[in-house]
Amino acid sequence: MKRTLLVVLGLVLLGTAGTASAPLSEKNVILVTFDGLRPKEFFDHDLLPHFWDEIVPTGVLYGREGVYTNYRIASKIAISEPSYQAIYVGHATDCPNNGCPRVSEETFTERAVRELGIPKQKVAVIASWDGLADAAEHIPGSIFVNAGLKPLDDGSGDPVLADLNQRQAQDPPQWGARKDIYTFAQGMRYLDRYRPRYLAIHFDDTDEWGHLKQFDNYRAATHQYDAMLTELFAKLDSMDDYGRQTYVFISTDHSRGWGPFWYTHAWTGFSEKGVYLFVRPPRSAGVASQHVKNEKRDHSWLRPTFETLLGLPVTGDAAERILPEIF
Repeated sequence: MKRTLLVVLGLVLLGTAGTASAPLSEKNVILVTFDGLRPKEFFDHDLLPHFWDEIVPTGVLYGREGVYTNYRIASKIAISEPSYQAIYVGHATDCPNNGCPRVSEETFTERAVRELGIPKQKVAVIASWDGLADAAEHIPGSIFVNAGLKPLDDGSGDPVLADLNQRQAQDPPQWGARKDIYTFAQGMRYLDRYRPRYLAIHFDDTDEWGHLKQFDNYRAATHQYDAMLTELFAKLDSMDDYGRQTYVFISTDHSRGWGPFWYTHAWTGFSEKGVYLFVRPPRSAGVASQHVKNEKRDHSWLRPTFETLLGLPVTGDAAERILPEIF
């Protein structure tokens, strides 16, 4: 697995092409989610050593290890589609499971394209699991979405993307989604080509290994994310003005059960709704590193925070849910 990751990353780095810098007044947002990764593993230094040693001291951390964490999901149930919908619309929806219809209202990603007047390629969601397509936009084609095993086609004929598409088609996992190594490589290539105002990279391997009750592979997938995060932050640090204006958010859609129920979720009211959030503001923002352990926050705070960073006005009750610690 580690060798495969290095080969895929090498393809992306060899294909790197410089693009024009974004204006300094423009802030950008990158969201990374690890599907179904519990706080227990997220807070495990042995699994994410570089993240905890080098990255966490540069940002703001919400939540804590354990069932009674102060940072929670916003959906009514700890299942992926309801949770992702809540992130993208900013509140819990009536979606009860992964089979519910596409989100029925405008998401913040669609609003960004509409109100900022930017090309849809500047607002992108790249996901291992195809269900993200139904959460990120209520009108298909409003933003750039690539989810599941679908080839990433941006219309450019990019040979690096074409090679990655071929590799992911020849190397499908035993579940019906794309392996995270290809989602990450596609996301990194997209980041380099388009320097998007909003980019989401949604991973899935941890949840799949969990449901298969393969604990060692679940932990190995978590450890793999450490190398990916290291590469992501190194890339941003090399991107001049764009990197200096980009906020990175890291979280999950839900937790998992504890003890013998570690492989499942959506069973109890506490152990799977308590999660975490890490935010690394750009160094230019001058935000002090801190661990927010007591103030209650949840995923419904993400939309108004993202909108504020992107330059969209936030009013009403949503204005009370802008994360104050990252400004």
